[in-house]
Amino acid sequence: MLPPQQGRRPRFCRSAPHELLHPEEGKGKITLNNNWKDKAYSYFCHEKCEYFPCHAGADRSNFNCLFCYCPLYVLGKKCGGDFVYREDGVKDCTACLYPHLRENYGEIVDRYREILAAIREKE
Repeated sequence: MLPPQQGRRPRFCRSAPHELLHPEEGKGKITLNNNWKDKAYSYFCHEKCEYFPCHAGADRSNFNCLFCYCPLYVLGKKCGGDFVYREDGVKDCTACLYPHLRENYGEIVDRYREILAAIREKE
């Protein structure tokens, strides 16, 4: 492993910068403060994607492609999005825009521990 460049985080580290995190009192949970709202890493719109916009009715000016594959999917009914289960049991998120709205970035990242716990349960 190569040492990180002076003053920069290593490329392989995808967690939020430490200055953005703060412990939630008494819960042992780490959450983002609001410093992410003006940062480029919290929003990416890939307008040249062959599938853009991939959800009907999406606001093209506020469509975040950062969570193209929704990290909340694994949470099933507890994801908080607008979904249905098809007759074959597959979760259909076609009508869901929750992970694609710029303002929901912080809420999604705040749920990473819950997501990891759900993944561990399934293994």
